[in-house]
Amino acid sequence: MTRLGPYSQAVRVGDLVFTAGQSGIDPSTGHLAGATFEAQSRQAFANLRAVLEDAGSRLERVAKVTCFIADAGAFGTLNALFEEFFPASPPVRSDAHRVGSGIACRARAPTTPNNTSARTNDTSIPRS
Repeated sequence: MTRLGPYSQAVRVGDLVFTAGQSGIDPSTGHLAGATFEAQSRQAFANLRAVLEDAGSRLERVAKVTCFIADAGAFGTLNALFEEFFPASPPVRSDAHRVGSGIACRARAPTTPNNTSARTNDTSIPRS
């Protein structure tokens, strides 16, 4: 995944992966994936999947997702996309209303399937 700024898209600490917020920017064009919340959110989740896979993990191992959304009326769309991207065992999710448009998502996930402690002992890390 191409860097969008002077920060890492993901950092591995032991067998955990911590991701930066992923927006609805299409990395192949550098532009928003579309004008709608759904298009941008779908791209944000696709970006999250790519970052996790580059770091040696995957969506199925995600323990916690934080979504920052601008439109509180978009929760139905967000829930539908969450079910699509996390169909079997959805992670814990926190939603925060933010100023601006679109969505940003970040996640924490183990790199190995045997690390279940991340799913049972997850604690919040303040966003810097």
